[in-house]
Amino acid sequence: HTDLAVTQLGLGTLYRHQGRLRDSEQILRQARASLRSNPSIKAMHAGVAGELGLTLLARGDRAGADALLRESYTVFASYLSDSHPYVTRAKARREGAAQ
Repeated sequence: HTDLAVTQLGLGTLYRHQGRLRDSEQILRQARASLRSNPSIKAMHAGVAGELGLTLLARGDRAGADALLRESYTVFASYLSDSHPYVTRAKARREGAAQ
């Protein structure tokens, strides 16, 4: 499931960059479902949550985006230092969505 989720994460991100927001949301939600059986892969869960949050933000779903971006930040911050690039990126994404 992890290999599938990695592929789905990359594809969902690519779709968002191409403006294919519905496709991005669909595949990123599938990635979240793929990861449910393996909750110990925190970085993957946080990464998928962050990318899905950005997709929802682009689709105009601020509430959904905020929840996912907050989740991404919280997970990364729970086991990485405040200066780690994943934490700083997740924090910036969360703060950017709040504006």
